[in-house]
Amino acid sequence: MSKARKTISIEQSKLAKRMVHALRVEELQGFLQSCNLNTDGKKDRLRQRALVCINSAIKSASFHPVLAKLDLYYQKRFPQAATAAPGHGLGGVQKQLLGSSGSVVDVQFKAMPFHEKLDTLSKPILLPSFDNGENIAPRTIKFECSLTPQQGARVEEGRHTVPSVYGPGHKSDIHFTVGVLVRFAECNLSSMQDDQYPPKCHLYVNRETVIMPGYEMAKSSGKLKMHGQPVEITANMLLSGTNIIEIVCLPVPAISKYVVTVELCLKRSSADLLQQVCQRVRSADMCRAYIRDKLTSGGGDVEVLDNSLRISLKCPLGTTRLVYPGRSINCKHVNCFDMASFLQMNEKNGSWVCPICDCPAIYDSLMIDGLMKELLDKCPSSVDHIEHKADGTWMPYNPRDANQRRATGGPASCATNAVGSAAMSTASDNVVPVVIDLTDSFGGT
Repeated sequence: MSKARKTISIEQSKLAKRMVHALRVEELQGFLQSCNLNTDGKKDRLRQRALVCINSAIKSASFHPVLAKLDLYYQKRFPQAATAAPGHGLGGVQKQLLGSSGSVVDVQFKAMPFHEKLDTLSKPILLPSFDNGENIAPRTIKFECSLTPQQGARVEEGRHTVPSVYGPGHKSDIHFTVGVLVRFAECNLSSMQDDQYPPKCHLYVNRETVIMPGYEMAKSSGKLKMHGQPVEITANMLLSGTNIIEIVCLPVPAISKYVVTVELCLKRSSADLLQQVCQRVRSADMCRAYIRDKLTSGGGDVEVLDNSLRISLKCPLGTTRLVYPGRSINCKHVNCFDMASFLQMNEKNGSWVCPICDCPAIYDSLMIDGLMKELLDKCPSSVDHIEHKADGTWMPYNPRDANQRRATGGPASCATNAVGSAAMSTASDNVVPVVIDLTDSFGGT
């Protein structure tokens, strides 16, 4: 057998074995009977017998007739498979098998911070939808796509194994720095779309089930919502040969229409993104001017009781001291969250919401606070809060000292910095300064 023929047979045999694992008992019995084999036994014995049949067919060069029989029973297992129609992909070779709802639509997906798109393997395809009152069987969109040799080589180069999170003795995990992603979104042509899964949808790649994330509770509305993350299918893909992707939509009346696309993407870590965010620094002078505006005019969203603000030096995510202080340009508060912790959190769940004010804090809007970075460098590690004045002076602030001062009318035992000592030393020991606690006002610690 030539090397090329051997490679094709290996790829096709993988597809056939995945088809066997997708069959039920009745389809397995029908396939074995068509091959004149024993149909007795439980499902595991039937599946094992079918796999032996596949292996024997490969060695005897009778694979294609056996595959045709297997495909017949696979079609019985998934009777809603759509009718074939040709199509073309941009990044690789694509042939779409589309039904009436499988037309290609020009939906634009938003860029993903942790995935840089390299190629589009399948343009957005419209998924089936169901009208109110319909009581029909599930509908399936089925299409094929394959990677070019260059794309396959790039995926293989980025393949690496890492020790299992369960410790020694467990199978190592396989990770890819270049991966294939399936993305879903609502069919809206008027704007860029976020990733959003359709309800009651099942995904199969090369006849293998791909686990779809479930629902989560939305903090703002208290309602269930779908996760907005792409589905990685790299481990299920054949780097050479044809891949079959199926999406089974169950009847759900009165919902939005959805589309699906397949992309080849380069993965980026939270450390990669942190390097880029650290280059976006809002100058210390701009931050001082912002605080001065808060104190002199109230900032429009806070009641100013005195000419000072209390600012936390701890991150609300991990309650640890800030290292990379920052916030979104859309945030109105002065307190910061730690950018490294925030990016690590979004690498897992992708919510992109400010942990202080719950406003959207997308990746492109993040910036480092230059003034807070200076204060962190000057303050000892034991200091958790500072009191900032409108004239730019500041001093370490201890809530326990403030409580004692309010109770006794005595001075607080905290030292001022070199810049603020002259301004703060003129205050009377018997005067208790009123401090605006931005942390409490905006949900921080």
